[in-house]
Amino acid sequence: MTKRIDDIVIIEEEEPDFCEYCGKLAELRPYGKNGARICFNCGIKNKEETNKNMERILFERKKH
Repeated sequence: MTKRIDDIVIIEEEEPDFCEYCGKLAELRPYGKNGARICFNCGIKNKEETNKNMERILFERKKH
C-alpha cells in the first residue's frame, strides 16, 4: 500500500494481481491511462504517460 505522510511518500510492496494491459500476474501500480493498474513492463512501454500519472497520483502535480 502506498501512503503519504505530509510531504513524504511511502511506497510499499503490493500483492500480485493481473495487469489491465497485458494480463500478466505481477505487482501493479495505478499509473496506466485512467488509473489502469499496470505492471512494470507495461509502464516502461510509455514512460512519459506512466511518469505523468505517477507524479499526479503520488505528488498531486499535473504535468503538461
